[in-house]
Amino acid sequence: MDLFKSLDISEPFVIAHNKGSNVLIDLPLQGKSKEARVVYIDERTDNPFDWLTTIECATEAHFIDSVFANIVEQLALNENSHLYLRSAVSFTPVFQNLRVKTYA
Repeated sequence: MDLFKSLDISEPFVIAHNKGSNVLIDLPLQGKSKEARVVYIDERTDNPFDWLTTIECATEAHFIDSVFANIVEQLALNENSHLYLRSAVSFTPVFQNLRVKTYA
């Protein structure tokens, strides 16, 4: 909750996680920034669970296959979530709640 408050969000927003340990991906969020603010998950905290309130409050969520995608999947946090796969499906856990897209 403290992290969410520190972001000072008062309008509808989209949350995105596009940075992994060895990759930074330009997610296809064109047009989203005109409709709503885009908040990117970053390193301001080393605990992914600090982002839960922010993820839950977002109008949309976009994730690369990462710990954040897995948390959202397991807890069914945001029904309007999108997953962008970076690796072959055989290396990726099964996702049922996120809309899966292949990042090329």
